[in-house]
Amino acid sequence: MPFPTILAITDDVIDLNALLAEITLPTTGAAAIFTGMVRGITRREPAHETLFLEYEAYKPMAEAKMQQVADEIRERWPVVEGIAIVQRVG
Repeated sequence: MPFPTILAITDDVIDLNALLAEITLPTTGAAAIFTGMVRGITRREPAHETLFLEYEAYKPMAEAKMQQVADEIRERWPVVEGIAIVQRVG
């Protein structure tokens, strides 16, 4: 049985609980989640407030890189079951 792999670029809000449910199997013993956020205030010089960011992606290249990362994870750590790599744009 192949392990679940989700690779996506979306402009929708990312639902971490839904992603976790999609990649978790009865044999899964742990999950590690990394999520990033935009800081509102940068204190480094020059200190400034971030009003907004706009992310974009060249989907074919980004999806190929996501697949490469997932393949490398599976090769290096074969016990990893579910993998979800999702990037929000917009």
